[in-house]
Amino acid sequence: MKDSLKKILAALAAVFGIGVVIWCVYDLITGYSREKPSILVTLAVFYAAAAGWAIHWLVRKTDRERRTPEDNEKILLRLMTDKGGRITPTEAATETGLPVTAVRDLLGGLTRKGLCELRATVEGAAIYVVKEPVPEGL
Repeated sequence: MKDSLKKILAALAAVFGIGVVIWCVYDLITGYSREKPSILVTLAVFYAAAAGWAIHWLVRKTDRERRTPEDNEKILLRLMTDKGGRITPTEAATETGLPVTAVRDLLGGLTRKGLCELRATVEGAAIYVVKEPVPEGL
């Protein structure tokens, strides 16, 4: 499902949930309907939770969206040192949750900065090896 459709559905769920909560509270105060108060309270709590979840989903940003390229580089270097100083782009993408193309770009940037180097395995796979020592700030 596309992200825009998910946002539309979450917005509709939030508006509908808030509407039901308002109706339940109004009905509890005025006593207009014949529903038991316990049912109205249960509905109000359920729809308030659903609306709160929908609003939270709409305003949240994932960890990947908040990270800067420098943060991603630090994460990759830390991951490389944790894995014995070497990592493949596929492993890095799996561990970080970033697309493989973005990981390759980040690793290429680290190579250009002289923090790691690109090597090939016997099978011909690309592997990035961290250069020693890693600067303290990273």
